[in-house]
Amino acid sequence: MAELQEGNGVTYTYSGLTLAATRITIPGWDKEEIDLTTLANTAVKTATLGALKKYGKLVIETIVDLALYDAFPESNATLAITSGSESITFWAQLSNTTAVDLENDARPLYSLEFLITNLNGSGVETVPVHA
Repeated sequence: MAELQEGNGVTYTYSGLTLAATRITIPGWDKEEIDLTTLANTAVKTATLGALKKYGKLVIETIVDLALYDAFPESNATLAITSGSESITFWAQLSNTTAVDLENDARPLYSLEFLITNLNGSGVETVPVHA
């Protein structure tokens, strides 16, 4: 008998593979601090923020499917997160998977961690796209 999986209605599609997720951590971003201090400064250090954003890791927790466990694509590809009629698409690469604990009467889960590369399949800078 198949177990009924209740989720938050969010799916992710990575390199053509679509799965339901129990938890998705969409990354924040930060900017590098650039020190503008010179030897002429006498009272305070001066600084500004760089123009470029660096995205954190995107983490997806999903139910273990042993048929797919070692079959996840490891190449740079699009990763789309969809909720209802909205989606956000990143260019990313799978960088880490967690160990899986199989326990009686428990739903086995694992986490997939992605590096946001911002490089499309041709190596061109491509920022995340909201649709």
